[in-house]
Amino acid sequence: MEIDLNLHEQLIMYQLMSDAKDDIIIKTDCDGFIRYASPSSGQIERLLRNGQPGPHVLDLVDEPFKPAIAAALSTALHDANSREWTRFRSHLADDAGDWFTIRLAALRDEQGKISGTLGILRDQREVKHLEEQLFRAELTDPLTGLTNRLAWMEMLKHLIDTGSPACLALIDIDHFKAINLHYGVSSGDKVLIAFADFLRNQMPDGISISRVGGSRFGMFFPGWSVDQTESTCREIVDVLANLRCTDWQHRFSLTASVGIASLSGDIDATVKTVETALRLARAKGGNTVTIDQK
Repeated sequence: MEIDLNLHEQLIMYQLMSDAKDDIIIKTDCDGFIRYASPSSGQIERLLRNGQPGPHVLDLVDEPFKPAIAAALSTALHDANSREWTRFRSHLADDAGDWFTIRLAALRDEQGKISGTLGILRDQREVKHLEEQLFRAELTDPLTGLTNRLAWMEMLKHLIDTGSPACLALIDIDHFKAINLHYGVSSGDKVLIAFADFLRNQMPDGISISRVGGSRFGMFFPGWSVDQTESTCREIVDVLANLRCTDWQHRFSLTASVGIASLSGDIDATVKTVETALRLARAKGGNTVTIDQK
């Protein structure tokens, strides 16, 4: 049996249905102008004037998200069963921008004619913050704090797709497995952290560094020639060979091998080329730089 509810009862029902204390309840007319906003929405209420049509629902929404909210409003007015949540960003309450989701449903008058919509706005700042944290975690190596292989491959794809000239390099710590076996995995982790910090300090500005796996690190040199990249990498290899790596109990020297390649028009071919260059450097005994320009 269908139950007829007046506006007040419908608003109360929506308030009961909303399961977050900070939810905002709004009522719009068929044109999308806000006629009512719940007391928790002080920012919206201040825009309402003496029962006159308030701001349009799209006035709450940042420009890039307006088409999606306009579509949600249209769907609610034409589909009584619509209950979809739509996410958007708004600068209404905060110059930095807040994230919300909105769910709109058709509101009918006593004759059963659609007279507007009822909506729930839900604060999504914590959810968005968590998503951003998860996104960063997905692209970050937890040990060194550098970006990981996934991020490195995405950067490579972007450079190739945009046709940006660049060189890339893979640098690998020589005999790292022996370090793990002789000194232990804990010491090996300290070496990786120290090596990542070394690369950060030695690399010029604008060079991205990622840990792409094990003791291997990838670097992009946007706009650099092969000769420039080779010169910088040789300096890094030479500086490293003259340093001593120290953990809590041991001191030992490190060397590294570097493979260099310029970007081609294909991701797989580019990766294969730079990996071949690295293998050649390791085959020479390490502590060297090799270029593969095939």
